[in-house]
Amino acid sequence: MKTTKLPTFVKNLGASITLLGLIIAVPVSQADDDKNKVKIKDGDDKVKIKGKAARDLLKPEVTSTWVDGYTVPTEYHTHFTEVPVVKEQNVVVRYYGGRAYYVNSNDWKIVRVAELDSSVGVTTESSAFVEGYVIPETHRTRFVEMPNPDAGVTVRYYNNTAYYMDPQFQIVRTVRLTQ
Repeated sequence: MKTTKLPTFVKNLGASITLLGLIIAVPVSQADDDKNKVKIKDGDDKVKIKGKAARDLLKPEVTSTWVDGYTVPTEYHTHFTEVPVVKEQNVVVRYYGGRAYYVNSNDWKIVRVAELDSSVGVTTESSAFVEGYVIPETHRTRFVEMPNPDAGVTVRYYNNTAYYMDPQFQIVRTVRLTQ
């Protein structure tokens, strides 16, 4: 009686591929989990954030030091989102719902939109605020103006506040962006 080894080989190959898939999938899924973890060490002000984990989880003791004249330490630079510079004439930057809106000051038409805080979701009401849309008068009070920075100063955003900073991350001015 002659038996063929092919079906056994095919069974072993299928099992090997399944096992290989599991070996590869487990570390990949664990790596995805690590991206959003926040580690806070008690006893000091160090906060380690992996990936795009909640930016607002810094201790109040840390963020309360971010006042005019304070130089932000290097380890916290990544918490700030830089607001792009206004290059168009008659355009001002206004903040609303996690975004910077570049608005024509004459007719309130949105020229450009910059995402500042990805943790703030777009609502059905704010979904209309896209490039080219004219903001109706009834909604204009919701938008807080971010004054243009002086020469050599940039605007950086963190937790509903615009921080005006020099190149060394020394805070020159702060503007609260919630009403």
